[in-house]
Amino acid sequence: MRVHLVNAAVQYLLPRLEDFPCNVLPYGFCVVAATLKKHDINVDILDLNYYDGMAQIESVEEANLFLYNDVLSPSLERILVRITADIQNTVVGFSCLGFDALRRSLILAKYIKENNEKRINVFGGAAIHSNAQELMNDFPFVDYIIIKNGEHAFCELIHCLAQKRGITHIPNLAFRMDNRIIINPLSPYDLDDQTCPDYSFYETLDTDFFALEYMTSQGCRNRCLFCGVSENPLMTKRVSKVIKDVRTLKARYRCNVFQYQDDNFISDRDRTIHMLDEFKKLDIIFYTSISPNLIDEDLVARLASAGCVEIVFGLQSASKSLLRCMNKSIDLGHFEGIVNSCQKSGIRLIIDILAGYPGETRESIHTTIEYVRRLQGKIARINLNRFIMDMNSPLSKTSDTNPIDSKDVRKFSPARPVANKHIYDLYKTLLDEHSVPYI
Repeated sequence: MRVHLVNAAVQYLLPRLEDFPCNVLPYGFCVVAATLKKHDINVDILDLNYYDGMAQIESVEEANLFLYNDVLSPSLERILVRITADIQNTVVGFSCLGFDALRRSLILAKYIKENNEKRINVFGGAAIHSNAQELMNDFPFVDYIIIKNGEHAFCELIHCLAQKRGITHIPNLAFRMDNRIIINPLSPYDLDDQTCPDYSFYETLDTDFFALEYMTSQGCRNRCLFCGVSENPLMTKRVSKVIKDVRTLKARYRCNVFQYQDDNFISDRDRTIHMLDEFKKLDIIFYTSISPNLIDEDLVARLASAGCVEIVFGLQSASKSLLRCMNKSIDLGHFEGIVNSCQKSGIRLIIDILAGYPGETRESIHTTIEYVRRLQGKIARINLNRFIMDMNSPLSKTSDTNPIDSKDVRKFSPARPVANKHIYDLYKTLLDEHSVPYI
């Protein structure tokens, strides 16, 4: 049985930035592809990054009309006809990394099912961990959902469907039986069993220079109140597994540039030191993200010697009171020393700032602006992010949010907008006034 995998997360082919001049390939999506191939399942790839006209399926209003009222606009139908023309396989798997990917996938899946009711739509990915029941209630064209890290369950489902065997034993699976929606228990997941990603599809495309995405761990030691990752368990791969995979990827794709997409690259100091010592033997360069409270000058030197060329630091604010509200334990003086060490070591720095967090004041804004001004010339830019409420975060459990209509696909988004645009705009104004680069 052949499977068509659809990557609807349109985010990898971004405009070039001077400090990150390459494309990043989709890690989790390619782990699923590799796992299917490992289990002798043939895979075809559809990646929406390589289709023009994607803006025509970006409208939430058009999505709601089609998904809930069966109204398909001519412009949307034209792009759907073109995108789905090559999908001939019985099983179509949709990888939904975030809400935008989920919305696009729902539109595609409904159109596919309406044109061939024998098609089997399987959904999976980070965007649907907590709402499988409601998704299947709302959308009968979604046949199965794989919950959380479920690439092995997906393989078992495909084999059972091909051999017409029962599926009630498959962990992490949501399905329909006797007019009921059944959600099977989750199975334990071991990162060391994760298949090395297969990026071969992207080798065939006329793309610019790319970086190979990889994850050495999943989860984070920190417990920031605004973060949806905070309550997930921290899992790490054995260093030997990481090195084997990185060496394999470098040789297979003749590329020595890696983007480590760990939620926090430093999860354990001793493990990190061991891993960096091994990286030095591989002749690679890499980009990654690190929490400011988990790094010291010794680790900066080790990162640089292992090939690290860029770090994104999740500072979020330079207001001590606001950092306490976020449950972030950052020593701002220590972090300035880390910035200086990175500059001396040749590591580019990007700093995340979160605008409009609950409790933000003009004083906290100006404190943060003055702090980043002192770092000018030492950092590449600021990533200015407007605070939105993550419904998977600890903060959401104690906060009120506006309800969303039952026939609005946005109810499946974990992000809830907050009335803080004026604060975000003030940050932009002040950064512009002081010529601090940001995006």
